[in-house]
Amino acid sequence: MPHFWIDGPGYMFMKQYFLVLLVALVTVWFPLAGYSQGDLAPLCLFITGSGSITPFQNGQQLNAGQSYDMTAIPDAGFTFDSWQQVVVTVATLTNYTASGDPILPPLTSETDSAEDNYVNTSTLTFTMQDMQVVSAGSNFSITQDQGWQANFLPVPEPSSTSLFAAGLAPVTISIWHRFRRRRPCRQTPC
Repeated sequence: MPHFWIDGPGYMFMKQYFLVLLVALVTVWFPLAGYSQGDLAPLCLFITGSGSITPFQNGQQLNAGQSYDMTAIPDAGFTFDSWQQVVVTVATLTNYTASGDPILPPLTSETDSAEDNYVNTSTLTFTMQDMQVVSAGSNFSITQDQGWQANFLPVPEPSSTSLFAAGLAPVTISIWHRFRRRRPCRQTPC
């Protein structure tokens, strides 16, 4: 009596399409990090001090689950200090008329809170996170996004004492050399 998997059509099918099935299963079970395509989510960017972030802009839509690189560039007179992760919480309230039509625009309130973890390299590699719905009802929703804040600090100005000392030092050395040349030599030969 022939067995279905050894002698039958199931074995022949597996033999012919084994590689195709294996690739399909691996693709479904093991997606590559950084290449998974998710929903689009807005990138929230903040800056303290004076500088810019490249290549992204605040609010730019990026694929959730994908890895990205961005760089903080300080303006003249400033230096890059750190990146901080920021949690952006948005509460939205939609009011309705007596007939059930929404009153536009809905009322929104945004709260931004920077976390206490810091990244000290000017180029940041991050994985874009999808927007999380914290709470939702028939006329309200509370969502959270994760964003980044680039911190720039002013380059400290030298103190007036150090500027005075730096300017006075060459003058003092020059006077000392002139004074030394004018003294008569007491040794022979001069």
